[in-house]
Amino acid sequence: MPEILTKHPEIVADILNRTKRVRCGKGDIPEILTQCPAHQFCVVPDIGEFCIYGEDQLSKMTQIKRTKICRRSCSLCGKKGHIRSNRKFHPL
Repeated sequence: MPEILTKHPEIVADILNRTKRVRCGKGDIPEILTQCPAHQFCVVPDIGEFCIYGEDQLSKMTQIKRTKICRRSCSLCGKKGHIRSNRKFHPL
């Protein structure tokens, strides 16, 4: 099940809740993502579950490591620099 990293997890959860198919922060019990904060845990019935993490929660993610996201130095890793986005490097 995926983990999502975004600058605004509460906005993403709100948008997904509006779809009426996805439930985020509604008290569902995780089967796989047991470390996901309850208010950021989402379920798509009959499909699966996912967790929405904020950029300040990168170290709490269980399925991806900082080194995978920050192959070059970046502010998410506590360093100044750039993060890869599409085909270019953009300053953070």
